[in-house]
Amino acid sequence: MLSTMKQLFVLVFILASFSTVSAQWSNAYTNNNFKDVIFDSSLKFEASNDNWKIHMSWEEFSNPDENFTYYKIVRSEKNSDPIYPNDGYIKYESDISKTEYSKMTYKQIDVYYRVCAITSDKDRYCSNVISLKEWFEGSKEDYKKDYKKNYTSVKTYGVSYSLKKKANKALDGFIKKVEAKYSSSDDRIASFDKIIARLETLAETKPRVKDLVKYMISYLNSKKEKYNNDFDDIEDIFSDF
Repeated sequence: MLSTMKQLFVLVFILASFSTVSAQWSNAYTNNNFKDVIFDSSLKFEASNDNWKIHMSWEEFSNPDENFTYYKIVRSEKNSDPIYPNDGYIKYESDISKTEYSKMTYKQIDVYYRVCAITSDKDRYCSNVISLKEWFEGSKEDYKKDYKKNYTSVKTYGVSYSLKKKANKALDGFIKKVEAKYSSSDDRIASFDKIIARLETLAETKPRVKDLVKYMISYLNSKKEKYNNDFDDIEDIFSDF
């Protein structure tokens, strides 16, 4: 009886030891030997949804004692505290100065985003987590049409998201004023052309805003296309009756 108990204890000890080793091996495999996560509030990660596009930005990694290797943007639909590499990644960036990223979406789901700065010593400096709802008002086909109309027609010219956001706000305000003031497409187009001419002059006198001006002109031209309606000329024929 005693011998049987000893054998049982030995068996339990072996199984427990094997379980511990297996767990450690599994964890090392999953983390790929990365060190424990270090929360880095200085990254100041931000994310927002503009109907069909997720915009993300963060502060540049600035730990002088670490050798930066790359950023990994992590996204999870289930884990409220996602980390790399456990939850994979959607964007890899080795340029430390590139601190913005945008992605398209047509899902309607709650998700979690964060950015992690990885060092050569496999330290993981991870930002705050942003929880938001990915959404798009319409079908997948609507999404494709909207993307083609509002995204591909406007060239970015390397302008940062924050600058584009400010420029779009100013341009959209201008467009609303023009549409409120003029009902004729010709008058609206003429107003657009005046602003475009002024922007071109500004770019010549101040070269440092040249890329931003190019973006703004591209934006205006993409919006101006909807006024190029030849049917206006036909409508004018009937306006006196």
